[in-house]
Amino acid sequence: MQIAFFISSHGFGHATRAIAVMQSMIQQRSGLIFHIFTTVPEWLFRESLDCFIYHQQLTDVGLVQHNALQENPGQTFEELSHLLPYDPGLIASLSRECNKCALILCDIAPLGIAVAKECSLPSALIENFTWDWIYQPYFAIEPRLQYYAEYLDDWFRQATFHIQTEPVCLPCKADLSVGPVFRKNQSEPAAIRKLFPANTKKSVLISMGGVPLDLPFLKSLTSYSNIFFIVAGTDKTWQLSKNALLLGQNSGISHVDLVSGCDALICKVGYSTLAEAYQAGVPVGYISRKRFPEAEILVNFIERKMTGTAIGEEEFLNGKWLGKLPELLSMKRGPVMKKNGADQIADFLLARLAKHKYSV
Repeated sequence: MQIAFFISSHGFGHATRAIAVMQSMIQQRSGLIFHIFTTVPEWLFRESLDCFIYHQQLTDVGLVQHNALQENPGQTFEELSHLLPYDPGLIASLSRECNKCALILCDIAPLGIAVAKECSLPSALIENFTWDWIYQPYFAIEPRLQYYAEYLDDWFRQATFHIQTEPVCLPCKADLSVGPVFRKNQSEPAAIRKLFPANTKKSVLISMGGVPLDLPFLKSLTSYSNIFFIVAGTDKTWQLSKNALLLGQNSGISHVDLVSGCDALICKVGYSTLAEAYQAGVPVGYISRKRFPEAEILVNFIERKMTGTAIGEEEFLNGKWLGKLPELLSMKRGPVMKKNGADQIADFLLARLAKHKYSV
């Protein structure tokens, strides 16, 4: 059976959530082949999946960012104006590529819903927010975003199945609501810890997701010789000092394995990083984003269901957060979560395919 997956390239979070769903579907049913449409790099999918065909295709603009912590509403409007409204020729072309598929999944690129409609195929929207909701706080800065918010909202509403994943930003009467979705580990935590020098007692992972950010405090890490720091998602892999390793994005080590293997995580609040920390029970030092509306929802989830401490944006960039490490590293680690929302999604989708005989 062939299934198409249209994935937003806003950071890596939508792609890693999509990977988790594909992992679970493949585990439950052999012979699945996924057609992945996105501009997220192919290597990210190769880390966790074998049964897929990669199509480099801009499927979604999302929210353009200056860096990992700052958004650019004006540039977002400019890029949306090049993609929307959808070009009928593009829809027709993508429909021909998907015409042997049984289902089209979207996280959270509604282009896939438009293609599914053209192909007369069922579609499934997987989300904890949609772009029309995200754009609303930016209307005061860039009013022209409202037109595109309404356009995208119309497409989101046309999905055959609507699946929401906790932490949900705007709960609705979805066809399915599930807990956090996270990728399966490729390695055991003990194997990851073998990468750390024997003379360091604790390890701290610093991760900003898939969007670059300058980190002025890096040299300060060398003062904490009894802690081993891993900085994930840099432009290349290099050893900053005996106790600090910078890992390039395509390092060959899965981010979910790094999260499971560390003693504390310092991160920007983002869905997939949070979900991976939740499943591992690792304490989190989290940096929120003032305007990005999802941030408040994620922070609330951390405060209710996880262990951690808030770090201000300025405090993070100037390195003062390092003073909070003793507190963070002394926090009790939570339980490892076995229940994965991805498995629930796979159950739901495969049952619907079997019931309605959508398979090709």
